[in-house]
Amino acid sequence: MNMEEIVALSVKHNVSDLHLCSAWPARWRIRGRMEAAPFDAPDVEELLREWLDDDQRAILLENGQLDFAVSLAENQRLRGSAFAQRQGISLALRLLPSHCPQLEQLGAPPVLPELLKSENGLILVTGATGSGKSTTLAAMVGYLNQHADAHILTLEDPDVILLGELRDSETIRLALTAAETGHLVLATLHTRGAAQAVERLVDSFPAQEKDPVRNQLAGSLRAVLSQKLEVDKQEGRVALFELLINTPAVGNLIREGKTHQLPHVIQTGQQVGMITFQQSYQQRVKEGRL
Repeated sequence: MNMEEIVALSVKHNVSDLHLCSAWPARWRIRGRMEAAPFDAPDVEELLREWLDDDQRAILLENGQLDFAVSLAENQRLRGSAFAQRQGISLALRLLPSHCPQLEQLGAPPVLPELLKSENGLILVTGATGSGKSTTLAAMVGYLNQHADAHILTLEDPDVILLGELRDSETIRLALTAAETGHLVLATLHTRGAAQAVERLVDSFPAQEKDPVRNQLAGSLRAVLSQKLEVDKQEGRVALFELLINTPAVGNLIREGKTHQLPHVIQTGQQVGMITFQQSYQQRVKEGRL
């Protein structure tokens, strides 16, 4: 099978990820579970020769690892990670949706569109790898494109900035500064809950900088949306959400370093649109999804 046929078969079986190495049997991930794939792994090095340019191949050769994206036929997009192993180059490929989903289709908290109308501030989307953060971000940007009179991801005078993952203190500082200076910033973080996201941001800085960062975060954070995926009754996957909104009380807790109290605030904050994973789970049960 060629790659287009493999991807078409993967879409048919609701595959989220492909794991390919010429020296090993192909595997794919369905509903969060890794399984043997019903086809032989293609020649990975031949695929990379087709997909990567000279600069990308040089980076892979030098670093032994490369992240990239590729578009195939039928508007199918893949996000890939190539890495060197003893047996040769391995590929991990994430199948991206060909059409941008709507927030309502994802079951996102109803207050999220209102938060996206903010003229400035930081909105974080957090969760483990494979929890659907990129899909939610795409839906958020799609909503802004449809409903907001704003420039998104432009080089000059942007209103909305999509940063992707906040990997280090330098990127976090950039996000906070942009959020303070009249931009709405959307970004992701690999944490499993809203409170942990706040702690992770602060802990990325040395001790002498933590208090100023807490003050910045207390003033510029708009919300933290955490998510995870569960297998539903139809053997598909459904998203569960936790939403922390930066109210004055939340801002004070962040400023004072009392992030351990944030889970309680989320639990009692339904009147302003906050939601816990447990409350989200109960909603899905009422909907008949779980």
